[in-house]
Amino acid sequence: MTTKTELLKIIRKQCVTCYGGSFAEVEACHGGKRTNEFTTCWLHPFRFGTDPFNQISEAKRMQGRKLAELRKEMLTEVA
Repeated sequence: MTTKTELLKIIRKQCVTCYGGSFAEVEACHGGKRTNEFTTCWLHPFRFGTDPFNQISEAKRMQGRKLAELRKEMLTEVA
């Protein structure tokens, strides 16, 4: 089974291939802007190899904050 990470890597590779191996051209790509029905690239939002729609839940944010506080406390105790 293909993972989300593997799919994002495949999309990134396709975008680089589309622009002849130029990473700079992939960054400058405007394929996501719909000028007509034939020029829209549906992979455009994923061209950097990341999921732009991935949202971090509030629970994960709180967990991260707690972890940061614990690390900060540990560092102050050691010093």
